[in-house]
Amino acid sequence: MSKPIYADPKVRAVRGGGVPLRKLGDANDIAQAVLFLDSEDAQYINGHQLVIDGGVSNSVMAHLPRG
Repeated sequence: MSKPIYADPKVRAVRGGGVPLRKLGDANDIAQAVLFLDSEDAQYINGHQLVIDGGVSNSVMAHLPRG
């Protein structure tokens, strides 16, 4: 549903600039995480929620006001 929105290079630049890694993720970013989780290197990982968002979630949480 977002494909038409991100087809606009200006929108991609603005949105990508808002990501701490300064780029929008793509299918390869997800695929690399899947390959890692399917590898022997991840054999002791279980029950973890892996967030693949270029740091957006942590950035948002860091900017929320605190009492």
